Amino acid sequence: MKDRTGRLFRLFGAVAVLFLPTCYGFTQSSDNTDRPYGFMRLDQSTMERWQGQRRLAPKARLRPLDVYLDQSSLPPSVNLVLDISTLGSLRDQGANGNCWIWASSALAEVALMENYGLRDSLSVQYVDSLISSKDWGSGGSLADYCAYINAPGILVPWNNANAAYLDGLVTEGLGQSLTPTSTIQLSPAYSHVTGTPNNVPTYQVGQATAIANIKGLLAQHQPVGFSFFCNFSGPSGFDAWWNGNPETSLWPEPISGPTDTPDDGFWGGHMVVLVGYDETDPLPANHYWIVLNSWGTSANRPSGLFRMPMAMNYDARFTLGGTSSQNYVFETLKLVVDHPTATVPTLNVAASSTQGLLGQPLTFTVTPQGYPPFSYQWRADGQLIEGALSASFTIPYLHSTDGGTSYDVVVGNTVNRVPVQTVGLAQVVPGMTGQTQVLQDPGFEATSGPSAWTLTALSGTHGGSLENATNQAHSGDWDALLGEASSPSCQGTLDQIFTVPSGPGAVLLSYWNRGFIHGYFNSGQGGLSASILDAGTGNLIWRIDERQIFQDPLTWTQTKFGLTDLKGRTVKLQFSFWTQYAGFRLDDFAVTQDPSNTAQSPVIASFSPPAGNPGDSIVVLGSGFTGATAVRFNGLASTYTVISDSQIDTIVPKSDNDGFNSVMTGPIFVNTTVGSTASSAPFQVMRPFIASFSPLSATRGTTVIFAGSGFAGTTAVQFTGLSGYVSAEFSVLSDSQAIAVIPADAISPRANNAETEVFGTSPLQWA
Repeated sequence: MKDRTGRLFRLFGAVAVLFLPTCYGFTQSSDNTDRPYGFMRLDQSTMERWQGQRRLAPKARLRPLDVYLDQSSLPPSVNLVLDISTLGSLRDQGANGNCWIWASSALAEVALMENYGLRDSLSVQYVDSLISSKDWGSGGSLADYCAYINAPGILVPWNNANAAYLDGLVTEGLGQSLTPTSTIQLSPAYSHVTGTPNNVPTYQVGQATAIANIKGLLAQHQPVGFSFFCNFSGPSGFDAWWNGNPETSLWPEPISGPTDTPDDGFWGGHMVVLVGYDETDPLPANHYWIVLNSWGTSANRPSGLFRMPMAMNYDARFTLGGTSSQNYVFETLKLVVDHPTATVPTLNVAASSTQGLLGQPLTFTVTPQGYPPFSYQWRADGQLIEGALSASFTIPYLHSTDGGTSYDVVVGNTVNRVPVQTVGLAQVVPGMTGQTQVLQDPGFEATSGPSAWTLTALSGTHGGSLENATNQAHSGDWDALLGEASSPSCQGTLDQIFTVPSGPGAVLLSYWNRGFIHGYFNSGQGGLSASILDAGTGNLIWRIDERQIFQDPLTWTQTKFGLTDLKGRTVKLQFSFWTQYAGFRLDDFAVTQDPSNTAQSPVIASFSPPAGNPGDSIVVLGSGFTGATAVRFNGLASTYTVISDSQIDTIVPKSDNDGFNSVMTGPIFVNTTVGSTASSAPFQVMRPFIASFSPLSATRGTTVIFAGSGFAGTTAVQFTGLSGYVSAEFSVLSDSQAIAVIPADAISPRANNAETEVFGTSPLQWA
């Protein structure tokens, strides 16, 4: 169970075990904002895997000799930073520890330009999405990057639809990419790609030779990947140095190598890119490598760079788990791409829907048939749309005035060194005649004045606000903020009363929401429950949705819920929430009636088997199941598959939104984008479950009343005793109610800390 402050309890006998969220550290940036940076956590098996990869990698090719013997032939300074396409504020990995993908992608971008004359920003998100959840968060290397791009054999441009980086929001608690690979536009792409990692000889070759080898590669316009291991947290860590110093300062640690002891909490690995060097100072001690990071930009670091002394300890080592490892590793990337001569592309432009619907998004996507790199510029009625520079463009919220607007895209590339622009076929937003928007202030844009929404905080806690935050809202300037990143206790409700229109056509409720947490990794938690209540009585009609920050993506996701079955009723749309150092944002609501949609609400005719236990498969038969948005067992959400308009296959849920085994006997519920229905007969949950008991504390000999389900066929009721469980006299009043007398030798329980078990056809798993 979970109390309203969000604390989690598991009950064992008379002992309550309290679980609080694990809190990781975070760094403080120069502009006094909490700024989490990602790096790779250390473990022995990963270190050994990386060392094995590098032993097998070929040596980087240096021209004309393996070592530049005549250093005078090299320029006094080299800077390749502008040869990399993904720079500035875009180059920010966030809290995700995928620095190795950013560094490797930078090497690939330079290789594309140097070898093929193709300047393009490559999608970090695509490679991130290829990583399985099993390997998520385990860190990686240049060899891993090559394995991921070589398997499909493509490099995806950043400007493809859904290929821009999103996973900076990813935390250890989520454990997977926010963008499935299947949603990323894979054409156009660089094809028949083969990447090979090459080692740069720097270890145990002498400092002069190590410097000469790296300089030689940079002079050949080959940036060098640099992997290092150090303490990141605390006043002496790399984070503090990065935040507290300008780009012109030298990072001093590599001169000696790290001097502290590795541990799992503060040490880690990081991969960056050497993009140049500077030997113009007369003092060799002031000569430095120019290093490009992937931690974004700041007032101290407007280019996202740092400097590292060339006269460093290239032979530094550290020991982890009894295994000694090389501390500093330098690598280059050999890249082969099949890229025929660019031609003028043909363009295919498509809309995500052939029908416009008020309050819903509409996305246009262009797919050039040809060879990248391409540039994109979307236009509305011939006018340039600022910032619309990728392969797709989305209108986040359709208004009636959007109907008839014409959108097209200008795609640019280079053919025989001549810039070419091609205009795609215009797409016109369909008209939305007859559609009506029922909800007042659906995007919170009128919140500077009287609002139709009511935001209430529970006594003694902070609730949130209706906030003007353009960079946070799903669209427009305002959204609803439920909770607060800096508050340990936020609870409350957000609601609006409205009448579901009774005219012809389907009625759809939709809204967007996302969660956010404070600090580094998973240091916040929260829950959100959405319901439709009867406005007069306050009784629950339908539960719409439940969210938990740890279980749901921290990106904007849309919920759709049909209301056609509630036509003519005055209802309250209510969101109940609790958060700790976290919150939810809600935006872009719509309750839309569409007269052209004559589909009927779903109907459940039958389901089989009629009874079962958590984990069992159930077949639901009926009609109107197309577009199903939710299936629930007595209010508890389940996984499901729509087989056809007349069949849904589903699974009896094993746990609720908080992870507890709480499914009970009750109706099966199905919702679609049209409406909702509940089965006339209840689904019988066979295993017993105690939902509550009364009184919570009493003397021996007192009768206790149990409420729940699955009590039919109960064979024993037992209380905790001094030497195990002791049996009690009991009676089963119904499948949902039983009574028992506390035995004379039972241990006196404390309120909320008692464990009472019921054994029937299968044992109760109490949590």
